[in-house]
Amino acid sequence: MASAVTSLTNLTEILTGVEQKLEGAVTKLKSRLQEVAASERESIALVDEACSHVQIMFEDCRSKLKELTTRAHTEINCSIQDTHTALVKRLGEVTSHKRILGRAMLATPRPALIHSTSALHKRINSLHFEVDLHQDWMRYLPTLGSCHELERQIVKDLKEVVEKRKYLQHANLLSTQIEATTSCCCKTRQRRSW
Repeated sequence: MASAVTSLTNLTEILTGVEQKLEGAVTKLKSRLQEVAASERESIALVDEACSHVQIMFEDCRSKLKELTTRAHTEINCSIQDTHTALVKRLGEVTSHKRILGRAMLATPRPALIHSTSALHKRINSLHFEVDLHQDWMRYLPTLGSCHELERQIVKDLKEVVEKRKYLQHANLLSTQIEATTSCCCKTRQRRSW
């Protein structure tokens, strides 16, 4: 009978030990679940932070590029407008002189035509006849170098986010290892005290 009681006591102790191990494992798993949930929240916060930063950079770059583009096109437009106005004015002068020449040929008597011809030559030779439209207006437009700067900045920021994430994972792993070491030491002490 005594051996049966001892045997049952031993089984009870074994079951109690297994029960404690299982409870410890369940507690660890709950703790790990909480760690995973916390890690997920941290990761999402980092992603949101990085994306917000990238979005701000993107919007700043967009507004700067729009401003540069608008300014450049406005300057080109004004320059073309000035050239257009000058050419229209010169066209008016040429057309006017052409009419004067035509009238002089019709209305001037032949002997006076020689005298009026030299005066008309002087007047017409004073006109500016060159028309230079070979200016490359498009070369004054801004380049998209700013977009490449934005791209480099985004890549840099994303790398920083990845590094932060790796650092946090490493820190979480270390804290988990420290907890595991601490809990093992505590259990060893508890077993020794039995």
